[in-house]
Amino acid sequence: MNYDLVFLHPPSVYDFRKKPWFPGYVAGITRFTPVFEAIPIGFISMAEYAERHGYKVKIFNLGEYMLTNPKFDPEEFIKKIQSDFFGIGLHFCVHSQGALEIARICKLHHEDSNVVVGGLTATKFSNELIMNHHYVDYVIRGEGEIPLLKLLDTNYPEEKIPNLLFRDKEGRIKESRLWWSAEDINKFDYTRLDLVDPKNLLINIYTKLGNIKQWMIPICRGCLYNCATCGGSRYTYSHMFHRKRTAFRSKEKIIEDLQKLSDQGVESVFLFGDVRMGGKKYWKSLLKTLTSSDIGVKYLTMELFTPGNMEFLSEIVRLNNSIKVGLSISPESGNEMVRTAQGRPYTNESLIKTAKYCSKNGIRLGVFFMFGLALETEESLEDTYNLCVKLIDLNFENGSLLYSQPVIRPQFGEMLLLDPGSPAFDNPEKYGYKLLFKTLQDYVNGLSSPAWSDWLSYETQTSTRRELLERPRRFDDKIISYYHSIGLISDEQAEFAHRKNKIGRIILEELETIRKIKQVKRKEKRYWAIYRALKSSDKGKLSIFWRIKKKLGILDLL
Repeated sequence: MNYDLVFLHPPSVYDFRKKPWFPGYVAGITRFTPVFEAIPIGFISMAEYAERHGYKVKIFNLGEYMLTNPKFDPEEFIKKIQSDFFGIGLHFCVHSQGALEIARICKLHHEDSNVVVGGLTATKFSNELIMNHHYVDYVIRGEGEIPLLKLLDTNYPEEKIPNLLFRDKEGRIKESRLWWSAEDINKFDYTRLDLVDPKNLLINIYTKLGNIKQWMIPICRGCLYNCATCGGSRYTYSHMFHRKRTAFRSKEKIIEDLQKLSDQGVESVFLFGDVRMGGKKYWKSLLKTLTSSDIGVKYLTMELFTPGNMEFLSEIVRLNNSIKVGLSISPESGNEMVRTAQGRPYTNESLIKTAKYCSKNGIRLGVFFMFGLALETEESLEDTYNLCVKLIDLNFENGSLLYSQPVIRPQFGEMLLLDPGSPAFDNPEKYGYKLLFKTLQDYVNGLSSPAWSDWLSYETQTSTRRELLERPRRFDDKIISYYHSIGLISDEQAEFAHRKNKIGRIILEELETIRKIKQVKRKEKRYWAIYRALKSSDKGKLSIFWRIKKKLGILDLL
């Protein structure tokens, strides 16, 4: 395997298959596993742009290889690759440990090759990254298509490459003072799935309708909103990526993207970024073009950063007549004060109004709530529960479901890891947070722990670390009971869900006990004991809880 450039997407934790690992709820906000096998969309645009300019490029999804093949040896795999440049993704902070280990292995076996690291997290910790990790030759800060292309040209002076932090031939660390961000993102391609290997877990989703291939494309690059904990906020794009304005993809390019994906067998596409940020003329023109064009795909999901007005929603209904459309909105809290502090200053009333319209017209609406926000209290979570009940009830009329499946769907996740470079990370006190992880090494150390409870990277001014870990479990039990009471889940499903939650609480209690142990060997022995108890109970279904409880009882003897 000989290449000019190879991108490697790391697992979140490199040795997750060789040690007891309790990832818990960290992947609850996505359809992917705790290994986070989803590659950043920028991998596609950078790889395609380099290939277009004559370079031989490939993207290898190591996370997916490791998940799907127990015998796959990532080190042996990397050892066999011949490439002038290895590009390691460190966009999402959850990959901190995995990315650095992959970078180390690349340099170990390819001393003369160049190791390049990039992404949001790499950008935030660029100085620490290159100073403390000798196997990293280059860090691309911010947007990467042009910097990477110039870097591949070995005759191009490094100091003239924008966005670059590098180690020169004498080992001195230098940086380019030039900054670049794309003013026109139409020249990039986000559809080249053929460059990715493997991609079965990446693009396949499994539903009651069967296996559906799904991908995503951006509406824009940049954002108009300043959500407190978001690494894609206006603040972050401005301060870290030196982006002066949000760049939008043209309607023609979006249609072209959809058709290219359809030709590759993709049936469902997520358009991320709220189309309304481009202004009324932009979104009306785009929706009209989508309605009148043969875009090939069967399903389209679009983001809302705020509730929709009737003019916009009526256009969505019109589009839904030609293609199945879903919407997604993230109020994150049912308490308006908490939501406003998070950067989403809209009312519950406006959200309910949007949800009612969607329910009436059969438009799928995912409503996402996040646990662990600043200002969150037991009382604010009660507000979230009450709002969820109102949203769920919109699926019913006279006690019966309006459609075969609920179209208004509350979803829940736990933040756990604060985005480096987000407004709240850079100004924690202002936004009501207290950082537990402040450096890249803090993230690496935290994520190296077997316990997901040790991955929590912050506290808030209203909640301790322990409260942030325990509250979601109680909320889950309450919402499960409500689903059961209105017939959305059966007796057996409710019992199983409650018992699974009980297991989660028992495991959390054990993990917190282990956290206090000072002796490393004793600590490791306790982790393995829980891990084996869980593994041996995997097939127990409804009896899992009782078997786990009995087995965990022996841990006190260790």
